[in-house]
Amino acid sequence: MDVMIDAVRCFMCGKLVADKYEEFTSRMKSGEGPKLILYSLDSRDTASEEP
Repeated sequence: MDVMIDAVRCFMCGKLVADKYEEFTSRMKSGEGPKLILYSLDSRDTASEEP
């Protein structure tokens, strides 16, 4: 039995991430890169960085 526990909050900054899980997984399945998805979902501080 494979069980994966999803994080509710970011371990680094504390932002809520659980509400973005479904969109993240569907976009990963469609072939989009994880870095681009995270930036577009604004899960990271994008003010000083770009993918």
